[in-house]
Amino acid sequence: MKIQIFHHKVTKDINDDIYFDLEDYEKSSSVNLKNHFVNFISDREYYSWKTVLIGITEQFVIEKLHTLNQIDTTSGLDVIISASEEEFSNYCVNTFIPTYKDNFKRASIYKKQMDESIFKKISNIELDIYCLDLYKQIHTKSIYAYLDYSMQIEIPKSHVNKFKDCFLYCKKIDLEIMYKFLKKEYQDEFQNEFISVFEPGISIIEILPG
Repeated sequence: MKIQIFHHKVTKDINDDIYFDLEDYEKSSSVNLKNHFVNFISDREYYSWKTVLIGITEQFVIEKLHTLNQIDTTSGLDVIISASEEEFSNYCVNTFIPTYKDNFKRASIYKKQMDESIFKKISNIELDIYCLDLYKQIHTKSIYAYLDYSMQIEIPKSHVNKFKDCFLYCKKIDLEIMYKFLKKEYQDEFQNEFISVFEPGISIIEILPG
């Protein structure tokens, strides 16, 4: 299996090339990013589509969808009981959107397409789920970085769990553990370009599918 390893170094310079949003990586990092990179945290603003309201035909479905990670009721998402798409659309246009306080540029109302296997875990009856998405301004805390070095390596499938993708490695010991599972042909380059130049509090190692 091929993977790509990136050595990033954090910077106070704000750029749109490489950044790590704290909220996205709060559980996907070998350190607490907020504490470890406290001097490199910046405010970031951008526009993105976000589901802000859903309509569900049955009340009991809400908690089940949350448990299955299909919706997140802890993130400010509003949920209403709605008997039809027309009823949901009327509520969005006449009640919800006119009183919505955040800035947004566009709105989209649609019936959510769910995987059949998800429906089977929820109920035996047919369910309809409606969504209101807004292209809205998002405020977040981010760490900006620049790319210092990257390399592509091949690892046995048995070692995949030692090289988790979408995970940030921020401790030197993380690399020393990886080193033990590398093929010899990659070890010298990894030692010279990752381990030897690793700077605690500055370096971030990211792994992505190769």
